[in-house]
Amino acid sequence: YLSDYAFPYPVGKDSLLVYRRTGRHLPGFYLLHHGKEERLAVKDISADDQYSYHDGKLVYSSYDPDIRWGWRNYGEIIMLDIRNGNRRNITNRSKYFSPDISHNGESIAAIEVDPSGRSSLHLINPADGEAETVLSDSLRFFSQPRFSKDDQHIFLMVRSTEGQMSLLKRQQKTADQL
Repeated sequence: YLSDYAFPYPVGKDSLLVYRRTGRHLPGFYLLHHGKEERLAVKDISADDQYSYHDGKLVYSSYDPDIRWGWRNYGEIIMLDIRNGNRRNITNRSKYFSPDISHNGESIAAIEVDPSGRSSLHLINPADGEAETVLSDSLRFFSQPRFSKDDQHIFLMVRSTEGQMSLLKRQQKTADQL
């Protein structure tokens, strides 16, 4: 069977964290080290395969259907500590995808899509799941937010209603701007 490896992140000096999917096994997160693979966790069902990793913490979006209503579903943000295997729901009853954890671990950037199709960039506190909407637009669709190396900016893909794509760089608020 063919294995598909995606979204590699360096872990230490000689290891890689990857998302792996095959036709034979459940998709999951693997540590590649000296030619060997170690499965860290099975990935929950989700609308997108993308995840983010920094300093032992991995975040991704998980599909969560409403137990009572079949037409309603959610995209919850999950945090996995790869050192001890602890898994924690950061959000509850949300509609997030493509999360990215900041390098300092103090914030998660994620895209929320409401039922009308409007997308918004949210910053989420990993400690309590509180979210702040920092950018919203009904005429453009946001995706794949990523923090800059110094966490001062967020980059995200933007698609217009005509299908034109661009890259947006948004500066984070500093203490002087508050």
